[in-house]
Amino acid sequence: MIDLGTPAPVWQRFVAALAHAVAVGASDLHLKAGARPRVRVDGRLQPAPLPPFDADELEAVVARGLPQAAAAGWAAGEADFRLVLPDVHAGRFRVSALRADGGPALAVRVVAATVPDADELGLLPVVRDLAALRSGLVVIAGRVGSGKSTTCAWLVDRINATQAATIVSVEDPIEHLHHDKRGYLVQREVGADTASFATALRHLLRHDPDVVVIGEVRDGDTARVAVTAAQAGHLVLATVHADDAPGAVDRLVGLLPAGERPDGRRDLAGTLRAVVAQRLVERHGDRLRVLAQEVLLGTGRVAGTIAAPIDGPPLASLIDAGDHVGMCSFDAHLAAMVAAGALTAGEAMAAASMPSDLALRLAGGRLVPSA
Repeated sequence: MIDLGTPAPVWQRFVAALAHAVAVGASDLHLKAGARPRVRVDGRLQPAPLPPFDADELEAVVARGLPQAAAAGWAAGEADFRLVLPDVHAGRFRVSALRADGGPALAVRVVAATVPDADELGLLPVVRDLAALRSGLVVIAGRVGSGKSTTCAWLVDRINATQAATIVSVEDPIEHLHHDKRGYLVQREVGADTASFATALRHLLRHDPDVVVIGEVRDGDTARVAVTAAQAGHLVLATVHADDAPGAVDRLVGLLPAGERPDGRRDLAGTLRAVVAQRLVERHGDRLRVLAQEVLLGTGRVAGTIAAPIDGPPLASLIDAGDHVGMCSFDAHLAAMVAAGALTAGEAMAAASMPSDLALRLAGGRLVPSA
């Protein structure tokens, strides 16, 4: 076993592995007992030129980096926590540790030193405009690794720079650390600053927030509080795991107990201002990825379908019909990127929601919405 009371070369190797991940532009570093470390660069997992760690060494790494608040979770086999290492990059990493096959496995996310600007991210103009909202619910949706947290961080940074607003976040863990500009920020981390999302959100509205940021909506309690905060006149920014904008709406409703869903739909319909869904699309020529977005805005017709989906047109049709107010489907955004030369037709087709519809767009046809 490693003696944690003496200088640990194992920790130095771990820090060197993080430095390598940063140097090659990786989003994540993966470590598993007995296996060669791997890094994810532009969405692709690849071996790193580093020796493997054994189980005892990874236990020592977790023991040194684990905050006391996460100790109980690790004793049960899982822990999520952040690391602050000022000598490496921006010094901020998000660690997900678990035990598998009898030994530790770590996935370490590299947190960007600063929030990229809107042009660098590739945000649609309508998404940038959401930072001017003063109330309602804005949902950022996507799969793991689609950049949800970064888009949410850009909105927070923009609000912080332009509004004298109190911004209170609940995150697990904190990724992007914000500093007061015009705004006043209070960032709370689950495990370190509060016991749970539910506990933090019950007290949050007493802290006089203008803007509420929820790192991830994972359960019915969190979904309910997000909508309640928006009903109370706050601007709520939240992320959720979903493939597209209609799926995000279904996800929020589906987190509620069955008996609460009809009322939940009506409450959501009355507060939702926008859903922004994201995908990172592979560009094979330079092995980079570009951001494709889908935007659903909370118009009257959208609210009607959310409240009573059987009586209204599908949300996907409303997105296609709403391009004049800024709504945009994934396929419409992909077609625009092909026209601008940012993607080839093949790259866009590989990421399309409806390849046949995208093919029609690329051929110069125009979809006729059913709404």
